[in-house]
Amino acid sequence: MKKIIYLLGTDGAGKTTLANNLLEHYKKSNIPFNYFYARHFPVLLKILKVIGRRTVLKTTDEFLNYNEYKSRKNNFFNKHKVIARVYASIWVVDYLLITFIRFLPIRISNKNILIDRFYIDAAINITESTCLTISEFNTVLNFFELFFPVPQKCFFIDVNPEIAFKRKNDIQSIQYLEEKRAAYIKLSKRYNFIMINGENNIDDVFIAVKNFVDRFILEK
Repeated sequence: MKKIIYLLGTDGAGKTTLANNLLEHYKKSNIPFNYFYARHFPVLLKILKVIGRRTVLKTTDEFLNYNEYKSRKNNFFNKHKVIARVYASIWVVDYLLITFIRFLPIRISNKNILIDRFYIDAAINITESTCLTISEFNTVLNFFELFFPVPQKCFFIDVNPEIAFKRKNDIQSIQYLEEKRAAYIKLSKRYNFIMINGENNIDDVFIAVKNFVDRFILEK
């Protein structure tokens, strides 16, 4: 039976480097893996994002002043809850349609699957951005799981937000990373995350995950 493995972590956690190392290792070991990078590239949502930047978020920039950007956005969605739910719903549909089509060829193959940024990440982003309640967040997760397979193993690459922020130059702020990390931690029990210290040496992180995956692959 093919295995489905999910790499989780904030930007700067080292997921892409880890994924590449795992894929190269298992390719040499003749253990087939498909890699799926599930970042959302909006289509239906794109026009709404443009409208938002030119109206509610006009004169603010999340990279220059994340606190102001988030405060303005949250105030708007908390004040206009119907708009927030409509926006979130369109985002859910947009992600589902695009990602389902992209993922289908990989899902029907016989190879094991290594996934980076799947529906859990999408649900977190939707919830954080549109101020959904915990109940609504769980509804989004449950809805996605009607269409996407639940990963059998979830590895959470945990890195201090300050360290992660220094690793990349395209992250909004340390606060942004702190919020995302907190959201992941809240889900750790639901998906039985295997916690990996991403602050360790790259080779040590690879070996730690590989050892878990090796045992998992042997399971029937």
